[in-house]
Amino acid sequence: MLKRTTPKQPDQDDLFSEEVSLLLPARLALEGKILGSAVRQQAVPAAETACRLRPFTVRRVHGFEARLKSGETLRIISAKTAACLEADLVLLVPDAKTPKDIKAALLRGDGRWVGFKPIDPTTLSAQDMAVRLAGVLLSWGEALHLREGRPAAEGKPAYPGLRRPQIGALHAALAHATRSSDPATIVMPTGTGKTETMLAL
Repeated sequence: MLKRTTPKQPDQDDLFSEEVSLLLPARLALEGKILGSAVRQQAVPAAETACRLRPFTVRRVHGFEARLKSGETLRIISAKTAACLEADLVLLVPDAKTPKDIKAALLRGDGRWVGFKPIDPTTLSAQDMAVRLAGVLLSWGEALHLREGRPAAEGKPAYPGLRRPQIGALHAALAHATRSSDPATIVMPTGTGKTETMLAL
């Protein structure tokens, strides 16, 4: 005779799993110093992730777990442990005992990944570093666009972008760079965004 209920699988959500939106911290691929300058490369950027948290217990370690949209299993613990948690990702959020506490702590930036150590760039060979740098440059291809922003109006949402003086300064600087390698000076009025123009260049 069949039982009326089926045992719940470890990764199966149910009505009692609390749904919460968590700001998961970035995961770094590289972190260290080269010639005294800090070097960091993100493997996965910080992102807001909606998931259902359910309690788990493994070898007297208590916490919450969730299955992410990526298919990875996330376990969140509130204290360090040497126990093997058998999860794709383990996030330490000190003293966070409830989903609400976890969400608030992550918004403050208090969470950190456990067992996920970025590579020290000084341990890479020159060839490995060259391959990584080429990948970084490739990722910027077609990623930047000079577009003018606009505020929300007439039922249309705001469109993020640069201010008109910034767009003009950037076009002038790029025009100069296409015909000359001589130094140039960009002059912009106060408050028009010289810093963002410099970063965009």
